[in-house]
Amino acid sequence: MQLVDVRLGGPGARYALNAYGLTTAELVVRPAESPRGVVRLEHAQVGAFRDSPALWLGRSARGSVLVDGFTYGALNDTRSADARKRLHWFERVSNGYSPALYDQLAAAYQRAGQDEMAETVLIARQHRRYAAAGPAGRIWGALQRWTVGYGYRPWLAVCWLIGLWALGSVWFVGHEPVPVDADQNPVWNPWIFAADTLLPIVNLGQDGYWRLEGASQWIAGTLVAAGWILATTAAAGAARILKRV
Repeated sequence: MQLVDVRLGGPGARYALNAYGLTTAELVVRPAESPRGVVRLEHAQVGAFRDSPALWLGRSARGSVLVDGFTYGALNDTRSADARKRLHWFERVSNGYSPALYDQLAAAYQRAGQDEMAETVLIARQHRRYAAAGPAGRIWGALQRWTVGYGYRPWLAVCWLIGLWALGSVWFVGHEPVPVDADQNPVWNPWIFAADTLLPIVNLGQDGYWRLEGASQWIAGTLVAAGWILATTAAAGAARILKRV
């Protein structure tokens, strides 16, 4: 089915295109101008879907293109129309958060070999998901976004760990604490101490031997909390990725 350089809808028309439940090997919707009316693609099953900006950037926005249950195997212009541009198109017309919309788009990019764009879509999916949650959900979502990229960018957690470890080490280089038990004669190493404080569960032989006071106590507490937050968000992100494998 091909609709190229045509005018869809007209004055007073409710639907510019009604393709509800359509099943076809190919659907091409490239109108000459923005549709005048609602475009229904709900529950349509399409092998290859080819479109143009005119379909999405119409005079109206929310609800102008209905895509609930719309599935497609391949998408045109996966290179020229990047993920952020398509996300803008889809989010402009969608009524609220629709997980399937993001999943379909990400799958199309993956099938086209555009893994980076698929990742961008999946990150946007999680961002919209948590944005629609309550205050606690938004806070948890923000932590996952900036620390591990919702699990899709685990290297962010490594960057945070290295940065916090370096800052903590620099502080403790100039602020050596006193031993809890001088008879044990522990050897002070600020670099290992910062890592031991930051990394949860791991014991590097420095934690527990020193009496921290004042600002050092607060900094050590911050490192402990940051380490657990990073570990928790990384585990949550990894679990999400494993569910999709």
